Amino acid sequence: MLIPDLQTPPHQIFAFLHQMQSKAVFLESSVPHPDHGRYSIITSSPETEVYLHNGILHVMEEPPIPGNFEAMARVVRSWLNKYPEMKSATPPPYFTGGVIGFVSYDINRYLYDGHQVGKVSSWPEGCFRLYRWSLVYDHQQQQYSVHGVPPFDIRELNRISENRAQTEASPRLSEVHPLSSYKEYLEQILTIQEWIRRGDVYQVNLTRQFECFWNTDSCAHIHQSTGRLYQLLRKHNPAPFSCMFPLMNGQYILSSSPELFFSLKQRHVTLRPIKGTSPRHADPIHDQTSRDFLWNSSKDQAELLMIVDLERNDLGKVCEFGSIHVPQIKTIESYASVHHLVSTIQGTLRQNLDVWDLIRALAPCGSITGTPKLRAMERIHELESFARGIYTGNIGWIDFWGNACFNVAIRTLLIEENRLMFNTGGGIVIDSRPEQEYQETLDKARGIQLALTQWNHS
Repeated sequence: MLIPDLQTPPHQIFAFLHQMQSKAVFLESSVPHPDHGRYSIITSSPETEVYLHNGILHVMEEPPIPGNFEAMARVVRSWLNKYPEMKSATPPPYFTGGVIGFVSYDINRYLYDGHQVGKVSSWPEGCFRLYRWSLVYDHQQQQYSVHGVPPFDIRELNRISENRAQTEASPRLSEVHPLSSYKEYLEQILTIQEWIRRGDVYQVNLTRQFECFWNTDSCAHIHQSTGRLYQLLRKHNPAPFSCMFPLMNGQYILSSSPELFFSLKQRHVTLRPIKGTSPRHADPIHDQTSRDFLWNSSKDQAELLMIVDLERNDLGKVCEFGSIHVPQIKTIESYASVHHLVSTIQGTLRQNLDVWDLIRALAPCGSITGTPKLRAMERIHELESFARGIYTGNIGWIDFWGNACFNVAIRTLLIEENRLMFNTGGGIVIDSRPEQEYQETLDKARGIQLALTQWNHS
């Protein structure tokens, strides 16, 4: 149902629901992409929830049981098959109901049993919630539609004030600091390049972690603050696959990702891996020079082609023979802080398979691991002292038809009680220059850093 008289921007509606409704979720295209970022989705008050943590499956109002990726998939499949009445004759191109959730990078502990490819952390390896309603904003038509029955009077949304008063002063943030030094990161890069010379790997995606702290331990204060911080993140690092997803126990995901992991629409699969980065500049001439450098960089193009080849092979495990193709081998997309090289890969999912088979075949995304994928993941496990958790995992939705859309959780701020953390990194190849790779981690962090800096001045 269309809501022609609702004029409040989606991020303001979500800010309201984040305070008023249980487990409100926002999947936002804060930089709408014509093909893959046209819609922003808001929902709240899930009917049920499942999450997997350290081998234990937790389903709302049921006792915990031992579990793994397949057990979580079975639970979600049963939910989606339970409501045939939710399907209309023609599925829309956006989420109207189904599940929203994530698989973390550390889900790989279950997908690659017997290999050291993920770590135990305080974050779930996967979490999905069943939502039977959604409020959808079409950025192209600049119009809202509501699907299902919201747990509140939709007319309340027209009464949202654009300048709602803050009930509490904002907690201050400590200074952001990295967990690895400049010297340590460069030494890791040199180690990877030695492995490459030996033929052990061809590319490894190496990341750094940063952290800071709020000067409060009030759960209510932190909950309110996360909503306001997301507004700053979307301002300084707008992206087509952004989201805000509150978990449990004081955990929140604030993502401003530019990267699509995959979309699945009526068995048609699209991947859009990112590989290759150059910084943005305020001066247009300098900015164009940076863009041109990226376009002509043989090193960045080699990185991208390696990942395209890897992901074509991954798709081959689950797609119809002869259906996999690369309609766009290389393009540039520009965001607030960086330019990126992007490819598009497509295929047709086999009839006897579903989105969970697709996740198993593709995860983790090749752009955040390296080649060969499994060996690169083992080397990441060896070099990175921290668990990646949600970072470089995938956040998105699966609807009642089995259609789906997931991002790659990069440019993502994770909040756990009063600790805030985020990671940045890049693909290391034989031609990588360590000092430039270090600078790239700072370029990618710029949007999040600006949001955190402004927080202390707001």
